[in-house]
Amino acid sequence: MVSGKFFIVLVFSVVFCAPYLLHAQKLNVALVEEGVISTPGNEFNPSFTADGRTLYIVHSLPGFKESKIMTSRLEHGKWTELERISFSDDRYRDSDPSITPDGKTLFFISNRPVDGGELPKKDYDIWRAELVHGLWSAPQPVKEVNSPQMELGVEYIKGSLYFNSTRGGEATSSDIYYSTYQNGAFTAPVSIGPPVNTPEFEADPVQSPDGNYLVYSGWGRAGGFGQGDLYICRKEGEAWSAPINLGDQVNSKFFEFTPFFSADGKDLFFCSDKYDDTQAQLDEQVLNGKFNVYRVSVEELLKSLSFKSI
Repeated sequence: MVSGKFFIVLVFSVVFCAPYLLHAQKLNVALVEEGVISTPGNEFNPSFTADGRTLYIVHSLPGFKESKIMTSRLEHGKWTELERISFSDDRYRDSDPSITPDGKTLFFISNRPVDGGELPKKDYDIWRAELVHGLWSAPQPVKEVNSPQMELGVEYIKGSLYFNSTRGGEATSSDIYYSTYQNGAFTAPVSIGPPVNTPEFEADPVQSPDGNYLVYSGWGRAGGFGQGDLYICRKEGEAWSAPINLGDQVNSKFFEFTPFFSADGKDLFFCSDKYDDTQAQLDEQVLNGKFNVYRVSVEELLKSLSFKSI
């Protein structure tokens, strides 16, 4: 027979503690392809083709210097060594690739000049290149969405470009915008608005394939775990819910950014410079304080979050 005291404790645990016990669920946050995709260098901003067999990613020196778009292919069950994309140019920085589902158009950001000159710009614009007969065309700026300020974190989502920009005025603040492709051109960018956009820095927006969730990075905000954290919102009608932090099993005291959903929506990829600071950092180690790629199950992640928020 269950005692009255035990019954009360049991009811309290089920009713009041269940949502919080979910936070204790251990997530399998895995490093992606150690030594091939996640290397001792800086790798970030992964973008896979819809079939999951081609990867576009960025490699850079610390401080995002000399950033270049790299590519790898899944052949015979193994990923090939990262190699530069063909239109790469040592004079300029290219970053934040986003490949369309058909694999034929690559959007990215660059400080390439747009006026026919040769000197790099001080800001980044959104560019695109087309894959024609297996070869990449010369990149062209997407003039409809660019501004005199920074455009960053571009993502192609169901016929629209989502990106973050400092066009609001201050370099320390960035908001998320979107532009829809209509009648052969992109429309004027529109702010995604609150509660996603705040006076702080929002960046790197991605949506789940079903359109129900938005994940993005928020930098340097109160209540976060580190310099940059990942946040998630749920679609509620035509609006987004209040964002919540993905928690300390994904985020850390370091920097998490550039999320990406797999085409089937089962996995969330993201990048982090996390490392075990109880051990010596060696440049030849993969976990040396530079950016690497991680993966977590979306189903497990959603279960680990509060029922009331998701």
